[in-house]
Amino acid sequence: MHLDSDRYPLRDFGQAFFRVYNQPVRHVINVLQSLQMFMLVAVLVLSLGGSVSQVSIGDNGAVCHVYSRRTFVPY
Repeated sequence: MHLDSDRYPLRDFGQAFFRVYNQPVRHVINVLQSLQMFMLVAVLVLSLGGSVSQVSIGDNGAVCHVYSRRTFVPY
């Protein structure tokens, strides 16, 4: 289809869909990619927080699940 060139390179899927279809499709693709990135980060935070809480189980008790997940999301 020759959508990519040296002067106008494709940087993301939104631009590819914009060149084939039109502007609204580009926005839909960008929103869907943002949602995908948010879900990926959410899965990573939940799994790593669960791992920290499992590792912290010892003689003194366990760390709260909310606190262990909060350590991966400082905001």
